[in-house]
Amino acid sequence: MPKVEFYGWKIVALMIGPRSAGNGVYILGNTLFVIPLEESLGLGRSVSSLMFALGGVIGGISAPVSGILMDRWGPRRVLIISVLIGCIGYFLLGLAPNILILFLIFLGPISLVMLNVAFNASSGIINNWFDRYKSTAFSLMQGGSGLGSLIIITVLAYSIDSWGWRTASGIAGLLVLAIGLPTAYASRNTPEELGLQPDGTNKSVSGSQELPIRKAKGYLVVLEGMDSMQAMKTIRFWMLAISSTIFGGAIATLGIHFVPIMVWKGLTEVQGAMMLTFLALGSAFTVIFVGTLADRYGRLLIASIACIFLGIAIFILRLGGTGISLWIAVAVLSASSCLYPLTWSIVGELFGRKSYSTIRGYMMAVQSVGTLVMPLIAGFYYDSTEDYSLTLMVLTILWMMAAVLLFVTPRKSTS
Repeated sequence: MPKVEFYGWKIVALMIGPRSAGNGVYILGNTLFVIPLEESLGLGRSVSSLMFALGGVIGGISAPVSGILMDRWGPRRVLIISVLIGCIGYFLLGLAPNILILFLIFLGPISLVMLNVAFNASSGIINNWFDRYKSTAFSLMQGGSGLGSLIIITVLAYSIDSWGWRTASGIAGLLVLAIGLPTAYASRNTPEELGLQPDGTNKSVSGSQELPIRKAKGYLVVLEGMDSMQAMKTIRFWMLAISSTIFGGAIATLGIHFVPIMVWKGLTEVQGAMMLTFLALGSAFTVIFVGTLADRYGRLLIASIACIFLGIAIFILRLGGTGISLWIAVAVLSASSCLYPLTWSIVGELFGRKSYSTIRGYMMAVQSVGTLVMPLIAGFYYDSTEDYSLTLMVLTILWMMAAVLLFVTPRKSTS
């Protein structure tokens, strides 16, 4: 069992802050702005889908650069800078006078850094602090951020309904700053900076005390594992990258179109936002449960099984009405939040700490193809047909394909 007094668990608690801010405002919160932007600026569903999908692509393409900076100077510093830039970006977004400026702000200061706030930097820090209990740590962080996201989504939905999307955008910026900055500042990059070891053990991950150590401007990290070029030459990297591209596209499509899909099903926008908060609440519990199972029974196996259940949930969502079947589908879909923490813990398991953030960044760059194409196609298809049936069927197939790829990915690790 992990040591309860291990300082790494405090790091997990701290990382819930920026994770909640990024997840609630940027990942889940985007869908709340789709219909208000249509009504205010005349954006079609396809145009808003394009903007949000391109945001994911920008974040993915810039991830290798962010990863290199994190591996060189430490994820904590990159996280602090990203929180500050993201806050400014949301303030500017609320002032955008037209569609062009809206696109430039969202694709610039917001999309370039918000994935660092939501995922990248905190993942790099947690990967450095844990080895055997990596998935549990990732999942606790994601579960806690699910609860935090629930509060943020509620605040944003109320703000949009009461004062409009522009005021809500400014409030989003304040939330990113107030929640993300203090927790990021209080964190530490690695256990070695405090004279500790991953998981609170008395020896390093590989069992050796003689591993080389890099220190740059206060960032201390033990260099076990592969470098990025070695990792990209393995079949494991590409199978994991392709599977995450497939389910990443499915998750991005569901995230951007969730409230519009609920409206298409017959709910109001407010009811759709309520379902989104239910999704966030469910994710806080399912992700912890799934992460604990992953550390015990295998991260790739549990990720594969999760994809199967998610595909079934989408199929139920497509066929069911607005009754109990809808609630069941959304409850199961809350498990979609477990796939990213599982994926990034798998990356740490397979490739180590040496170049974790860079490897993760390259994988996100590949993944950005899915996050662009699927939401965009869904938006264009809806504009043409005012229907989401085919989109939901495609999402079902994508999750099943991801399940197969994850199941057959080689399990060999670096340790």
